[in-house]
Amino acid sequence: MTSEALATEEPEVHWSKTEYNVDLDPQVCRNLEACGIHSFFPIQHVTIPKILATGYTKDLCINAPTGSGKTMVYVLPIVQRLVTRVVRRLRAVVIVPSRDLVVQVKKVFDSLIAGTPLSCGVAMGQSSFTSEQKHLVDAQGNSLIDILVATPGRLVDHLEQTPGFTLQHVQFVVVDEADRLLNQSYQDWITKLYNSIYVSETSIENLTTTINHPATIRRADGKNPHRIRIPLIRILLSATLTRNPRKLAAIGMPHAELITVNDAMDDQLFTTPANLEEAMIECESTEKPLVLLELLHQFENQLTIVFTASINATHRLCRLLQLYSTAPESVREYSSSLTQKQRSQLVQQCKKGAIKIVVCSDAMARGMDIAHVVNVINYDVPPYLKTYIHRVGRTARAGRSGRAVTLVKRGQTKGLYRMLAKANKTELPTCPIDTEHMKTIVPRYTACLASLKETLAKEKAGHLALTTKVSLKRPASDDAADEEDDDIPPVSWSRDEVKQKLMAQMLQRYRTE
Repeated sequence: MTSEALATEEPEVHWSKTEYNVDLDPQVCRNLEACGIHSFFPIQHVTIPKILATGYTKDLCINAPTGSGKTMVYVLPIVQRLVTRVVRRLRAVVIVPSRDLVVQVKKVFDSLIAGTPLSCGVAMGQSSFTSEQKHLVDAQGNSLIDILVATPGRLVDHLEQTPGFTLQHVQFVVVDEADRLLNQSYQDWITKLYNSIYVSETSIENLTTTINHPATIRRADGKNPHRIRIPLIRILLSATLTRNPRKLAAIGMPHAELITVNDAMDDQLFTTPANLEEAMIECESTEKPLVLLELLHQFENQLTIVFTASINATHRLCRLLQLYSTAPESVREYSSSLTQKQRSQLVQQCKKGAIKIVVCSDAMARGMDIAHVVNVINYDVPPYLKTYIHRVGRTARAGRSGRAVTLVKRGQTKGLYRMLAKANKTELPTCPIDTEHMKTIVPRYTACLASLKETLAKEKAGHLALTTKVSLKRPASDDAADEEDDDIPPVSWSRDEVKQKLMAQMLQRYRTE
């Protein structure tokens, strides 16, 4: 397997030609311009012309951080290769791990196939299977699409249950977020995918072959060049991609070419955007909410994603932030409690600036496509380096600057550094915070804790929907926080003078010298 490291510069590219002297279709060029795309990112600069080069048939493993433009790495070559097709066949399959990513990738395809004869379809869970069938093939079994973006489980469903649906003519197979897909079985999708794509010469007589559906024969051995008709190009993409040849052989790509943004590091590749500013804050467990609130105060009016370790923690923290905020409608959680429509609306509200804080768990983050995220806060330290890479990859995307701050409980720092050492990161600078202002947060924060308890109790009793936004009845000012007021729920421990003093002593550790 060969590898190629890329520079970090952003070379200008004229759309009429690539460095491999391959013309781009005029309509595709117009679509690129309409999307505001005027140059290639580094990973695109090397990979796209390579795939478009005449006679190129190699499999590719592409390692690039989230936000580096890796989706366009395969979308543009697929559209360019297929735009001149005469007969409609399903010729490209893109497999992603979640419904949200299906929607995201299809949107990119739709932007580039506008005004061309190409059609892109989807296959994903939480959608009508019958409706999908009608959009994939007609009554005679003819394909209605050229490109399919699918989750692996739903792809298997169509292979087994949709008459006329076939992968015999597929020229491109793309596996995006490969690390996640290859670690889960999804109905043994890899085996069933290859069984549908590859047809041996000995079984050709058993194929249903017509004038409209001639069989495409490929040898299953990726090393054997003797393929009939157009060969298959397989592309794997991930921000955390293994170099282990055994793993690549297991998916039939032992001789794939590896392309990376950064140089290889040990056995695995872990990359973060070059324009990402990373920092940490060490604190006690009891201090974390206060530190978070102070950070969000510093990041006011900047779109920020806060990551937690679990779905339950995501919900509790989101509720606390809504209660504390004077604009609770600007704080939302991105979780499985939302419908697909609600998630899409959340993304649109982020783009419009109506939402400033999104609380999210790792389970949901991989399908999240929120543009212009300025800050990522790791409220809980991620358990794995891969998780850290994907979290911080939500910001500093598409050439923009971004910031990632990790809250580290005392005693966790060494473990964090051991993890980051695999990414060639020796240490993280400490993020400065305003300790004097943080002390003023305590009264309102303690009031919110009591209200949070009541809110969660109402949810458990079914008196409050999980997605209903909440807030304190009246914002507590610093001067009035300790006064008796029926609008603010009483908090017994916060009125305990001893505990207030302990809280003040705890905050003293953040005083700057």
